[in-house]
This record gives sequence, C-alpha cells and structure tokens, in this order.
Amino acid sequence: MRVGVNPLAARKYKLTKLAKLYPHTPSFVITEALRDAAEDLELAQALIEGISAAGQTLERSRPVVPKEDLVQKLPDVLLNLVLDFLRPVHWCALSSACKDLYLKVTLRLSRFCNLPSGIDFQIWEDSRILAMIGRFPALTCLKLDKCANFKSFALIPSQIRNSSLLKEISLVGCVSIHDEDVKELLYGLSGVNLTSLNLSKTSISDTSLDVIAASPIKDCLVTLNLSACKFITDNGLLSLKECKSLSSLILKKTRSTMENFSVLNETHPLRYLNLSECSRIRDLTLDSVHLEDLILCSVPQLYFVFVTALSLKNLNFSHSKMMKRLVLNTPLLNRLNLQGCAGLEELVLNSENTPLEYLLMSSCHDIAESGLRDFLSRIDTRTLKTLNLISMMQISDATVYFVMDRFENLSSTDLSGCKRISDVAKIHFNACL
Repeated sequence: MRVGVNPLAARKYKLTKLAKLYPHTPSFVITEALRDAAEDLELAQALIEGISAAGQTLERSRPVVPKEDLVQKLPDVLLNLVLDFLRPVHWCALSSACKDLYLKVTLRLSRFCNLPSGIDFQIWEDSRILAMIGRFPALTCLKLDKCANFKSFALIPSQIRNSSLLKEISLVGCVSIHDEDVKELLYGLSGVNLTSLNLSKTSISDTSLDVIAASPIKDCLVTLNLSACKFITDNGLLSLKECKSLSSLILKKTRSTMENFSVLNETHPLRYLNLSECSRIRDLTLDSVHLEDLILCSVPQLYFVFVTALSLKNLNFSHSKMMKRLVLNTPLLNRLNLQGCAGLEELVLNSENTPLEYLLMSSCHDIAESGLRDFLSRIDTRTLKTLNLISMMQISDATVYFVMDRFENLSSTDLSGCKRISDVAKIHFNACL
C-alpha cells in the first residue's frame, strides 16, 4: 500500500534542496516555488515571465518579454508563502528583479533586526555592503566582522546612524580600521543607544579610546571589547572613566597591566573584566565593590594576586602556570577555576563560609595538603557541589575523608590521577555521592 506524502512537507523539502543547488539563481528557485504553491496557474506563469525578464531565463533558457505589470498582480499572501521557504539572502537577490518586487521584498526585509546570515561580507566591496545595510533600517546589530577593507563609515545610511534601535556594532578582525575610521563612525552616530562596541583585532590605538570617551555613545556604552588591540596602553584606558555606564571591559591579549584599575573603578561600576593572555601582568592587586566576573586565563607572567571584591562571583585563573600566591577576600564567590595552575603554592581564602559551588583545581601540584584543607574549611558546608582535584598527587586519604565529612551536598567530583588516595577511600567516597 502506498503511503501518502504531506504535500506541504514535500514542497518545503524541494524548495530547500533547490535553494542549496542554485544559490546564485534565486529567480529560478522562485519560479519552481510558484509552480508548486500557486493555485492560479495563469498568474504564476505571468510572474515567472516577469521575473525572467529582469535578466534571468527559465530552466529551458527561453528568453521572454518583460511584463512587469503582470508581477504587480501577484497577491502578497502568495509572495509571503514563497519567501517563507527561502533565506533572506535570496530575498535580496529577488528584490533586484523589478521595481514592484523590490518594494515588496524590501518592506519585509526592513522588519529584520540583523543582516541576513549566510552572506560572506569579507569579499564584498564597500558599495555593495552599504547597499545591503540600507535595506535594514530596523537593524539592532551591525556586524561586519573580518571585512578587512571596509572603510566607508561616513556613507552608512542616515536611517541607520540615527536609529535608536541600533544597540551593537561589531568590527572584529577589520584590520584596516584605524583611529580616524573610529572617529568617522562614532561621531556620525546621533540618537543611537549603542550599548555594545566590539573593536577586537583592529589597528586602533589610545586615540580611539579618547574618541569613544568624547563621542555620543559615552553615556550609553555598556560593553567594550578591545581584545588583541596591540596598540592600547594603560594610559589610554584612563580615558574610559568618562564612560559612566561601562560595566563590561574585555582586554584579552592586550598590553594592559591594569595599573590604573583603581581610577577606573572609582568612576563607574565595572562588573566584568577579562584580562586573559595579557603578557605584561605580573603582580595584580584588585580592590572593587562592583566587580562580579574576573577572567585571567593563561596569563604567562602572573605571579602574585590579591583580590578584594565584595560582589565577585566568578573567578577564572585557568592555565596561569606561573602564579605562586593567591589571596582572596571574596565573601560571595560562587565559582573558582584554578585548573592548570601548576605553580600555585599558596591559596588563601579570608572570608568565612564562602558560598562556593564550583571548585576546579586539576593539576595544582604544589599546594600543600594542609593548605588545601585549610582553604576548604572556609567554604560553606552546604553550597559546594562540584569539586575537581584531578592529578593532585599530594593529597591523601585524609583529605578525602575530610571532604566526605564536611560537604553534605557534593554531587560531582573527580579524583583521577591522585595516586596517594587508596582504592578503599575512593570506594567510600563514591558511595557517599
């Protein structure tokens, strides 16, 4: 017996397949879609001829005479049905078929909040990128990552530059962007409420930070990403004290040493700070009331760290192999990641009953067992849930039984590679989980 096929599902499958096979000929996809979707075959044929007349041909390569007036008869319901099966990148190509389709498709595009996915802007010329941006007056995110040669910021349509809907600009990897380009971009913004600016892997210097501090976005900017901006210095970061709303600062792979952190901390409530792979940081002393997340992964020269942060909840030092001493005064700390800190010798927690839930300490070989137990004794007995002590060969059965007796809600732990722990202790420990 022949099993029936859902006609809507079959049609959608066929259209998806056609879109993949013919990504550069969207009008052909549309004609196939109309043949399946249109109830009025005469109207469908008229539309096929109208689209084909705009420079495309049918699959039989049969030239046709332009009939744009016939395209105007296409019901919006039918057009929307067809567009539902296609990606926005195909809509843009379809809109160039004729004036009427341009108006109908552009109206639908204008309701989108982001540029179409699947478009490789890296290989586009500036004029083509600008034309695409102009079709999206409701943009909330302008993302031009890795557009290495894009420089036409002054030509970005005014409806975008003056839109209160625009919240985020991302220019990751735009290596040709320099200070004058940032000035051209930010001084051209008016009426925007930009909250996020990503300039990572660009060629900007401290001058761009001065521009940011004096631009219209200084009072609304919340997140600033300067990762791998190799010309940024500590003196330039002082300019950011004018950005009163800045709460998230990403300085990964920069030359920052955070010598001026206290000045920044006094002026605005910085809550997230990422200093991973900052090779110039050695001794670090941080005192903050508002900081909640501090990331210092793979900092090669980090030696001594003293952190006093009354609101800190997440602290990550993973793979900072040279760190010797860590002193924490963090009464609200929830997550601590010390994985791969092989050189850590002293770990001090000054706050009693710290509500730590996640403690990851794999490969911390140099911490004395007595020091580890002293650290664990300052953690709230009811909160710790995850404990990772992989390859800590200095710990023995005494530490295992100490953990068993103290932490009643522990649900996940890993003691693999701890060669001094006996099999009996491991069996007892696993039975308690």
